[in-house]
Amino acid sequence: MISGARNAAGCAATNLVDSQGASTTISVTCTGFEFGYEPGEGVNVVNHPFTGDRLVAKTTSDNVFEIGGLEVGATYDLFFYGHNQGTIDITGGAAAVSGEFVAENYTGVFNMVDDTPEDWVFVEDINFVRMTITPTAATVTGEFNPSEAVSPRMSWCGLQIAKLAPAAVPEPTSLVLLFGVAALLIMRRK
Repeated sequence: MISGARNAAGCAATNLVDSQGASTTISVTCTGFEFGYEPGEGVNVVNHPFTGDRLVAKTTSDNVFEIGGLEVGATYDLFFYGHNQGTIDITGGAAAVSGEFVAENYTGVFNMVDDTPEDWVFVEDINFVRMTITPTAATVTGEFNPSEAVSPRMSWCGLQIAKLAPAAVPEPTSLVLLFGVAALLIMRRK
């Protein structure tokens, strides 16, 4: 849900579901954005996702977000969808990391004239930023920082959270086998 205006716009989503539709403990809140935008009738948000609901960050607003319910020590990819130049910074609950939208806007990234989804091209650092984090707390905080020099605004259109599989650890029998092969090679050289 997006609501508010004049540096008091925000969002709240709790008990989000995973890609299979199962409930999770993950929640997202955001506060201090310049305004929220919900397009009016006639805007083709089905075929153009960046013309739909979004929050607008300005250089004069706080633009803070929180992602809660994360598993401490797990690794996640966070995908922030939006446009206009600026950075997204993780400021708490995980090692500091920053992602940057390098293009001024999404023009040319997908065809705004032809309403066919096949024309969409999602380009990293143009209309989405991926950041890999390992939370040290169940809640991670961050902020949007629009580029003052280029555009005093950034739009945040969506967020995807992907929990990554843990790295494979060799089974004890595999380790014994590897150690045995190494010992045989050493003995054979002598």
